[in-house]
Order: sequence, then structure tokens, then C-alpha cells
Amino acid sequence: MTAAPLAHRLISALADHLRADLQLQQGVCALYDAQAREAVVIELPDHSDMAIVHCAIELTAHAPGLHKRLLELNFRLDLLGGSWLALDDQACVRLCAQCPLSALDETAFCHWVVGFVRQVDALRPRLLELARAGDARPTSLPLNRTRLS
Repeated sequence: MTAAPLAHRLISALADHLRADLQLQQGVCALYDAQAREAVVIELPDHSDMAIVHCAIELTAHAPGLHKRLLELNFRLDLLGGSWLALDDQACVRLCAQCPLSALDETAFCHWVVGFVRQVDALRPRLLELARAGDARPTSLPLNRTRLS
């Protein structure tokens, strides 16, 4: 299955929705905010059945244990809502999400991407605060330790 025709339709719908000139280049389209920061990088790879969105979260300060605390946030569904934090190949923290192409039509794709951008806008200041502070760790999930036989 090739995703190219669908990918171009989805990007075209998003361009119309945002009233912007968007282009898909080698399966990737990047949008930037008014401060020239990544708002979202959209990946619609050929021969894939997944759409991927991610965004760099520029953390200028690195408190001790930061990466451990960021990984712990991956369990905070109330905060990340199904997205997750990861480090890219240049040790940059990225918020990531994916969705099966079969679940996306043009309208759903636009809502998914715009919702992700809003999530980044809400999460970025909280992560910057976490990076500066050596505060207490995020609340952990209560664990029920049941042994499997």
C-alpha cells in the first residue's frame, strides 16, 4: 500500500484549513510558530500505514535527573493524552504521537494536527519549568503488584 495519494490529500486539506501554503517533501511537512519554533513536524512516509507528528521542545536548562523525570511523564495520561516524550538523535526532547491512516480522513487529520499543536503550546511551558527546577518528581501511578504464574 502506498500512502502518497492520501498523504497529499491530507496535507492539502490541512493547508486549506490553516490557509497556508504547505508542501509534503519526501513524506515530511514542518510548520513553525511565530517565534520560529517547531509547531509540528508531520511525517506521512510512503509504504506506511501510520501518520506521525512530533515537535521539538527546546529545553535550555537541564536540571539533574531531567530525562528520568521526562520519561516518567509518559505515564501521565492526564498530561500527555496518548502522546509521549522521546529524545531524538541529537538529544533533543520531542513530543510525539501517531495515528493509523485508516482512522484519518481530511477532517479528522486537520483536527488531530491542530489538537497536537495546541497540546504542544500547553505542554511546552510546563516542561520548561520542569527543566529549570530540580523539584519533586511527577506523581507516579500507584502500582498493584500482581504476580503472574
